[in-house]
Amino acid sequence: MKPTLKEVKEHFKDAKVVRCIDFAVSCDITINIEKDIHSFGEDWCIDTVCNNEVRTTFLWSKEKGYAEIIEYKTKPTQINIDIPQGYEIDKNNSTFECIKFKKIEKQLPNSWVDYMRHFSCSGAIIEFNLLPETYKALRKLELLRDCYNDGWVADYKNVHQKKYCIYYISSRVQTMIFTEDQCLLNFKTAELRDKFLENFKDIIEIAKPLL
Repeated sequence: MKPTLKEVKEHFKDAKVVRCIDFAVSCDITINIEKDIHSFGEDWCIDTVCNNEVRTTFLWSKEKGYAEIIEYKTKPTQINIDIPQGYEIDKNNSTFECIKFKKIEKQLPNSWVDYMRHFSCSGAIIEFNLLPETYKALRKLELLRDCYNDGWVADYKNVHQKKYCIYYISSRVQTMIFTEDQCLLNFKTAELRDKFLENFKDIIEIAKPLL
């Protein structure tokens, strides 16, 4: 949608030098927003003098949008944006007029060492040193499960809620969907469960007598 003349002037009000949109030659111009900006078909432009010739300099085109501001009269006006928790600005899809956000993808640990480095506290190290190996492995799996589920907790009173589980039965580790049967290694999605199983097979193998 073509912006109004007021919107174009507002966009370039603090601009000193602009790399114009010129279908013949792209050049940098010193902008004077008080100049007469006029409509050129579907575009907004001003007339500038180049080599003693009047050249039409496009500031907004239907094809390319706004020209690039490469220098401001003063420092750009700082705009304070309230970013929702867990989100960041989507730079690829945001414009001067419309700021869009995208959810921050949580980086899940792919190993126990990775978890201890980025997600744990020093007190956990002391705790694990006091546990037998099998119980130590079980506690590791419990903490890693909570990290993967990111606040989600299985509700076994809700028989309609699916729990994507890893459990040990018939002498082997298996995956299953439960609704009422309880299982320590339960996840909110099948994708998380399968990723967990792939990353922590070694710890599961140690803890499997207790699963």
